[in-house]
Amino acid sequence: MTFLYPDMLWWLLLLIPLTLLFIISHGRGQAQLTQLAGEWRARRIVGIYIIKSFFSSLFLILTVFCILLALAGPTWGSRPVEENKGGLEIGLVVDISQSMMATDLSPHRLSRALDHMRILLDRFRTARFSLTVFKGQSLLLVPSTLDHEPLQQILDSLSPDFMTTAGTDIRAGLERAMDSVSSDPSRYKALILFTDGEQNGGDSPKGLTLRPNMPIFFVGMGTTQGASVPDKLGGVQKDDRGEPKVSRLNPEWMIDVAQRSGGLFLMGDEPQAITTLIQQLAQTGPVALQNGVKLEPILRYKDFLLLALLLFLLSLGLKVIKWKNLY
Repeated sequence: MTFLYPDMLWWLLLLIPLTLLFIISHGRGQAQLTQLAGEWRARRIVGIYIIKSFFSSLFLILTVFCILLALAGPTWGSRPVEENKGGLEIGLVVDISQSMMATDLSPHRLSRALDHMRILLDRFRTARFSLTVFKGQSLLLVPSTLDHEPLQQILDSLSPDFMTTAGTDIRAGLERAMDSVSSDPSRYKALILFTDGEQNGGDSPKGLTLRPNMPIFFVGMGTTQGASVPDKLGGVQKDDRGEPKVSRLNPEWMIDVAQRSGGLFLMGDEPQAITTLIQQLAQTGPVALQNGVKLEPILRYKDFLLLALLLFLLSLGLKVIKWKNLY
């Protein structure tokens, strides 16, 4: 048997003066009973009194003993329970607007972003991941999970056709991703956003309300020189003047938000970008362990409280029930 609060056992010393008090009370009671009943009846009554008083006091002392043991948190035995593991929780956020099909990154921006995400899933195999996509609206595709298989399957099918809304609301995607991350304080949380940074709808992401202890890492997909945006028919999108629409990486606001959140901005076209990101995540946040079970000690305080109640009732019963109609 072990105790969660062993310091409570010092209170067992109270049983010593309590026992002495019962002994003194027993002696006085026996003397008073002899005086009241007289010598001719005292022999019969005192014998009953001694038995009742002794066991009543004994049960009461044992009641206090059990209560003190219960307060000390006794444990013995163990049971398997799901282990509450902390570790790393990553919210993946990816822009799937039409501009992500631009080919200034080979074969195109979205494909390169998906490759980066696959590397992260492979590197942090025991971390929790969620997946949020956005265009004009945002959608949480995979809530935070340790099972990476659904994520891998969805990544293989992502394209701008996955959502029908037009535009690009980056702030909505970030806010949705923030809500998808758990509130467990034992986990290190981070968001990783893959986007070209062009906002075409919704509120400006510069005014995003940041969460404490949740850095945002931005991976800029595209180049500052830019590239034309393909349309769904194999051509290119045109602007109001009939000229090919060019999408360029817009890193300024991403650098600002990343710094304010405690994260980092990385260029998606740089070979070392994903390596730097992995190093940042590995150094800052502990990687979660695999799911499993642990043996947890079983608290037995209820057993002692139940025993204390039974002993108290026995002590009370000995006092109130008359023996042989005498005492």
